[in-house]
Amino acid sequence: MTLIKEIVHTTDVQVSNNSSFLHAIQTMKKNKHGVIVTVENNLPTGILTERDIVSLIKEQVDYEQSISLFTKKALITVKHNRSLEYALHILIENNIRKLIVLDESGFFVGIVTQEDILKFLEEDSYRTNMVVSEILTKTKKIITIPESATVLTAIEEMNNNYIGSIVIVDENNKPSGIFTERDTINIVNNEVDLNSNICAVMSKPVITVEQNLQVKDLISFMSKNNIRRTVVMNGDTIEGFVSFRDIAHNLKGKYAQILENKLRNIKSTLNHIGESVLEIYEDNNNHIIQWANHTALQHFGTKVIDTAIEELIDPQEWIKIQEKLQREGTCDKHKVKINSLYFEMLCSYHYINGKETILLILRDVTKFENKISTEKNKRQELEKELNLLQSVIDQQETIIVVSDLEDIIEVNKSFLDFFNIADIEGFIKKYQKLEETFIAHKDFYSQGDSTNWIEDIQKLPQYKKVVSIVDPKTIEPKAFTIQINPLDAQEKYYVITLTDITKIKLESQKHYYNATHDSLTSLHNRAYFLDNLNMILSEAGRYGTENSIILFDIDHFKLFNDSYGHLKGDEVLKAVAKVTAANIRKSDVIARWGGEEFIVLLPNTSIATAELVAENLRKQIESIDISGIDKNITSSFGVSEYQNGDDHDSLVKRADDALYEAKDGGRNCVISK
Repeated sequence: MTLIKEIVHTTDVQVSNNSSFLHAIQTMKKNKHGVIVTVENNLPTGILTERDIVSLIKEQVDYEQSISLFTKKALITVKHNRSLEYALHILIENNIRKLIVLDESGFFVGIVTQEDILKFLEEDSYRTNMVVSEILTKTKKIITIPESATVLTAIEEMNNNYIGSIVIVDENNKPSGIFTERDTINIVNNEVDLNSNICAVMSKPVITVEQNLQVKDLISFMSKNNIRRTVVMNGDTIEGFVSFRDIAHNLKGKYAQILENKLRNIKSTLNHIGESVLEIYEDNNNHIIQWANHTALQHFGTKVIDTAIEELIDPQEWIKIQEKLQREGTCDKHKVKINSLYFEMLCSYHYINGKETILLILRDVTKFENKISTEKNKRQELEKELNLLQSVIDQQETIIVVSDLEDIIEVNKSFLDFFNIADIEGFIKKYQKLEETFIAHKDFYSQGDSTNWIEDIQKLPQYKKVVSIVDPKTIEPKAFTIQINPLDAQEKYYVITLTDITKIKLESQKHYYNATHDSLTSLHNRAYFLDNLNMILSEAGRYGTENSIILFDIDHFKLFNDSYGHLKGDEVLKAVAKVTAANIRKSDVIARWGGEEFIVLLPNTSIATAELVAENLRKQIESIDISGIDKNITSSFGVSEYQNGDDHDSLVKRADDALYEAKDGGRNCVISK
């Protein structure tokens, strides 16, 4: 595992707190990382990035002023012995591109950037089948200016639109140069007149990539050319920008699963509540504070980020909290002392990507605790806490069972209510044993031929400790996480807790649907189609089966948008999708390939049969009638069949070539290759 300290930059990345703005820019130019840190007594005091320079140039600040006037924003730091994955998480969580690196004593070491982290991550992290078009920043407005524009115009456009680059186009609207945040360093160092022509300072020629380039190749390309963003082209058309930040966000897109996403979505709300909130992340078996809300930062200071939780909470106390979390899935109304303050704590934990993520909510009860001045009052408060805790346990919805590996010894009320029985004897008469209620399913644990199911579950990783049980009242399966812990030192008795996570499972299924379907047409998307195609091609290579594909698009689709508006254009896409899906077999796979293009996989189908299917689809589409559209909807089709040695690229390319022949041949026809 690569650690941050192995890739940190230490040369020409710092200036003293009283340096001038100009000196800071000159030093930044030397390090070529687009960032400089101000340091005093080996401690970081401020940070200046290229984006800050864009704003400061627009304001036309005095370059001889002290750099400390322009480095007031909060610092995000990370310890040098953290993993690259953890560093990338911190960057994305805080929406930044540079991290200040400290040693264990909190002294400044250097800086690390998103580009550095992406270069050194394991290659299998890159989702090697992902192409540039899938991460294209289409939500960002593409800003262009003519070659006749001034440097000041470029600066103002970048500042007003909060973007890191701007494309310069010639009289034919073709990109002739690019102006980025990095170029602003030269403007300051060379004292460039802001009214001079942009062509004098822009980078040229424009380094571009095609939108079908794979992401892993894009990372190598950008690193080789020492650029942080590149212009993405579709032929002669500018499609947008891709930056290392976009790659990082997509790389971590799957990192945040359903539970983590839910935590992230409520953080803006948590910043406005009076309680302190801390998010704890497991990194190299250490529990590190990776996020804190505004109240927590006021209580504990900004340096609490990237520190171990044991630096706030007593290590022995934290062990007790962890044990309770692992046993019950939550830890409510637990009191802790942090420095001179007392807090009542609510916490819960989840396993995300096999690692613990813990959310702590701390309510300041210092004033109340300070009123307890005698041991008697302390004992009374403790008894009250214990009674309250006992009451909470008695009323909780979690199912609790005590077992000696063979028999059920004790259960709680939630157990009796769920199985709709009056006592343990009633359960044994109806089900015999708890493990007999577990449904056999590939996504859940079931006993199978095992003789000791409790030991089996204890050996599983946390995220696999899930069982499914039919609810006797609704006759519907429910999903539960299952925790098993010894009740005594001799491990004679075990406490088994079952926590209902059915809603979370349903959300996960919904997330999977969204990840594999096109939101407009409800058809499968390109990624899902390619997964199925690769599986079919693998079988075809082994067994020699006939398999074909049909690639088609809507003729002159742009005219529908231009003539009737985009809403009518969407109606056309949905109507074509519906008609196509209704006229193929259940075993066929249809997907929206992109824009107005669709693709159909026909397993166990010869090219001759596929041509007949395509011809039928052509006729069915031609007969579509949409209110408000007075012109026929037609499509052009390309058909190809698997040939020995084909992969998905070669098979799809033949269909694509056939499609272009159909277009060149007058459209509204079927061509096969």
